[in-house]
Amino acid sequence: MYVQDMKSVNLPGTDLLVGPSIAYANWTTEEVWNMGFVSAYNENLAFLTVENYPTDNCALCFYTGSLIHDPQTIFPNFLSHTSQFSENNIIQKFLNSTQFTIANGKWLLMMETNTGSCSGFPGISDAFGATLWRIDYAFQMAYNNFAGGMIHVGGQNVYYNPFTPPLTNQSTFHQWTVGPTYYSALVAAESIGPSNGTQVFDFGANSGNVYTPAYAFYENRDPVHVGIINYVTDPMGASDLQVQIVIGGSAIGQSNQGPASVKVKYIPLFASLLFDK
Repeated sequence: MYVQDMKSVNLPGTDLLVGPSIAYANWTTEEVWNMGFVSAYNENLAFLTVENYPTDNCALCFYTGSLIHDPQTIFPNFLSHTSQFSENNIIQKFLNSTQFTIANGKWLLMMETNTGSCSGFPGISDAFGATLWRIDYAFQMAYNNFAGGMIHVGGQNVYYNPFTPPLTNQSTFHQWTVGPTYYSALVAAESIGPSNGTQVFDFGANSGNVYTPAYAFYENRDPVHVGIINYVTDPMGASDLQVQIVIGGSAIGQSNQGPASVKVKYIPLFASLLFDK
């Protein structure tokens, strides 16, 4: 076994390995846990890992002969809190694993994910709507006890890259192209913060409205941020959100009170429609 080989030559870090990094395809995580994977390698595992994409573009990229997905047909399946390709549907299959991981004193990581395997989709992965999807995804992972996630990136022909360099040595005049993934990573990082102890709560806001999810972020049980997403494209403004934030409540033995002041950040400012790039 590789671990024994590492130990035999005194390589450090044999207790910092990750696994099993399964994609929930031919195997479920529960099947792997039930085989004793964690108990067998407990002293070597720092993180338990999974991988998952909501769909794939492999038929078009590699001519597999399977169904080719039309991006404009499936795009609406990304644009709500509970739609077919939503973060909720991805996370649900791993809820048993988050509890299993905690019970075994480990951390659970989403080791690889994005809008679609095999390079993503033009008009989805590189559009503003996917920015909102990824933000919601990051918040939902944190809410459901994932310790982190890796948004997959690739080469020049990949649609979901956070940024793409120009061809060859042209960066002085063509410069780099920034993609929507970059902005979602910024929002997630700032909202969740660097403390490694942030508590995240999904409000189920607006009576569980699937187009306007909202999250609260706590540090040492004190609220520090609120993250609000609006999936609705409405140039007329009829679907703009009016938000009231109240801190406290009878459930925690405090009176309701609004914060004296708030700092509001909108992200991103460059797009007004979900399919904008």
